[in-house]
Amino acid sequence: MSETDWRVEVRRYAVPVLLLLLVTVGALIARSTLKDSEPASRSKPAPRRPAKVGVKSAAVRLHLVESGDTLGGIAERYGTTVARLHVLNPGVDAGALRVGQQIRLPAPDR
Repeated sequence: MSETDWRVEVRRYAVPVLLLLLVTVGALIARSTLKDSEPASRSKPAPRRPAKVGVKSAAVRLHLVESGDTLGGIAERYGTTVARLHVLNPGVDAGALRVGQQIRLPAPDR
């Protein structure tokens, strides 16, 4: 391999590598300058709180299913009906209650 071939190969590979290196360094410098000069635009906005309306929310009551519990037994214990429990818990299968499962109960009468 002659000396001119070597120089051609260096130019062929070194010039694109150096160009990419310079562009990358320039982009990183520009990015860090933008980040330092605009900190407020990058921060998360404060969460909006919903406007208060004059309606009181009902307290959520839950029952943790224990071994041997049935929807009928839970309904009887809390003075409600199985139909009402189905309305409050549409995804609950009455025949497949699991220990530790949470069952929503109607709000207590005041």
